[in-house]
Amino acid sequence: MARKLKTRTKSASTRKKPAAKRTTARAKKAPATCCTKSTPKEAPRFRLSPEHYGRLVREQAYYLWERRGRTHGRHSGDWHEAERIVRTRLSNN
Repeated sequence: MARKLKTRTKSASTRKKPAAKRTTARAKKAPATCCTKSTPKEAPRFRLSPEHYGRLVREQAYYLWERRGRTHGRHSGDWHEAERIVRTRLSNN
């Protein structure tokens, strides 16, 4: 007669803990790295050089001129509108 082999299971005390439980146990033991409260720093303001600002206004004025059908005689209005658009876009960033 053949003997049945019993499969042994490890007792509950010798089983490994799941990975999630192990990491939380380590996290509890880890000391705090900083004890002081830090205040959030204000983001640095982006500054444009006058040459770069002028180029952005020129490009925007050109796009406005093209959208208007490339008609002449309203260049100062396009320029002022382009300055307003560029200032608005820069203030939103």
